[in-house]
Amino acid sequence: MPLKRRGKWYHFSEKVHGVKVREALGTKDHRLTKQLYKERIAELMRSNPDPSKVACGYTKMTIAEAVEAYADERRPSVKPRTSQEWIVSSRPLIAHFKDLQLKRFTTASICAYQSHRQGHRSEDDQ
Repeated sequence: MPLKRRGKWYHFSEKVHGVKVREALGTKDHRLTKQLYKERIAELMRSNPDPSKVACGYTKMTIAEAVEAYADERRPSVKPRTSQEWIVSSRPLIAHFKDLQLKRFTTASICAYQSHRQGHRSEDDQ
């Protein structure tokens, strides 16, 4: 059961309808926590998920899809040129990683990309 005690108060952390929910149970009594937890989860299961809190699933996207989704999501709050720059500056990333999903990125793959890019720079300088 995902119950935690912070200081003297009990909290829970659970995924309901694909949305991670973290809430205080409002009690210091460990004997009430299981009952309050079960009641709150049942209440959350009966309700519809909040669409603004549902994860958009970036981890399953490729770098090209993620850049486009991010630019579309942020476009209303930035200048038009900014989102265009994101897309243009991501082209080398997209060319290098092609169909690699974001969840498959590792520090080793990023280091390999950096080495690849630095190799192209030194060739351009010669």
